[in-house]
Amino acid sequence: MSAATVSALILFAPAEASAKQCRPGGHLHHGVSEGMPSKEDARRSAIASWASFTDLEYGRGWSNFKKARYKTVSCFNKKDGWACSVEANPCKSGRRRSARK
Repeated sequence: MSAATVSALILFAPAEASAKQCRPGGHLHHGVSEGMPSKEDARRSAIASWASFTDLEYGRGWSNFKKARYKTVSCFNKKDGWACSVEANPCKSGRRRSARK
């Protein structure tokens, strides 16, 4: 491949998506659930609680638990049902840039 071909590929190739952006300082948000019939229901409810609060504070782009970092999930089977607590540092996807011209 010639140098001119490589230069053309670099100039017109779409830019890669940038890395995800996370809230600075490892700032953690928390979510909880209680009295759920199953551990999985309790886990999902706690994550929904985390996402709801994160959306309220920072907006929808930050509220995807799958994109968060420093995640912890703790669940317990109590006499009144399952309870879970989650915490995580909110992150969002980096912006995609258009093709270079």
